[in-house]
Amino acid sequence: MVNRSSATGCSDATIDHLRVILEEALGDDINLQTEIVDDHAQARQQARSFLAMSDAPATIITGGGGGTLRAVIEGICEGRQQGDLPGGDRIRVAALRMGSGNIVAKQFGVPLDPERALIGIVANLKEGRTAPCCVMRCEVGKKDSPPEVRYAVAM
Repeated sequence: MVNRSSATGCSDATIDHLRVILEEALGDDINLQTEIVDDHAQARQQARSFLAMSDAPATIITGGGGGTLRAVIEGICEGRQQGDLPGGDRIRVAALRMGSGNIVAKQFGVPLDPERALIGIVANLKEGRTAPCCVMRCEVGKKDSPPEVRYAVAM
């Protein structure tokens, strides 16, 4: 999933090139779905819809900044009870640094170049190299209104 409005934006040519890299690297072994979104609300909805399509283990590779990554995490977590979030056997998330900032991806050493980053992510997934992260559930709001639930990933 690529948020084309992240940072200075992503061209359709860049997105198509990344899709070709994935298709070549993964072959016919998987069902590849590519989504282009224009904002965080769409990223959240696409992540939720993606997981609802099947109970099979899945990976979401997101291209954008920290806000796009947060939106994907929220889409994965929304509607679930505390302590009932999907584990690594159900969903894995990787991030390309295609926004104005993505501290999580940066701390994991993801290169700025999306092509190099994607090749590295695919290699790590094929080798089973993943790193667990924590998902925080935060309730925010004013005293006299119901809280709004937000999720964030932390290392």
